[in-house]
Amino acid sequence: MAWFQVMLFLFALLLQSLPTEGKVQVQREIVNKHNELRRAVNPTASNMLKMEWSVETTGNAQKWANKCTLEHSNPEARKTSTRCGENLYMSSDPTPWSTLIQSWYDENEYFTYGVGAQPNAAVGHYTQAPVLLRLYGSLSYGVEGGFSEFCGKCGCATKFTAILSRAV
Repeated sequence: MAWFQVMLFLFALLLQSLPTEGKVQVQREIVNKHNELRRAVNPTASNMLKMEWSVETTGNAQKWANKCTLEHSNPEARKTSTRCGENLYMSSDPTPWSTLIQSWYDENEYFTYGVGAQPNAAVGHYTQAPVLLRLYGSLSYGVEGGFSEFCGKCGCATKFTAILSRAV
């Protein structure tokens, strides 16, 4: 169960220190990976919208990343023009966004749509309500945002942190 709690937290990537072109490439990687995985869900969605980058959502995730805390933000604090979900990940090494997002998606192995999770399975990233709506439903606005930042104040080994927010 401890590994699940670690997975809920924060992950590594120094997006803030990348040049502008690098940031655009990272944004593209995040959006493309989400859209790739959304197309792969089973059963397929009836009205799948493509994800897009959201500057507004990114700003909220940045504010929370700056706090360098290992817990989810208040849902009201991450609200934009709509409700936003949030996934967190922690690592002592930088991890590519596509690898991180794939690790969340891979929790689907323990989840069956219409049935639920297998007993004692860790599926919180995959089944987060906004994610599930976007993966299976027709209620998605198709908006995506995220941000990551280095965080070293946890009193342990150097940590790289990331927060990925999603609007529904």
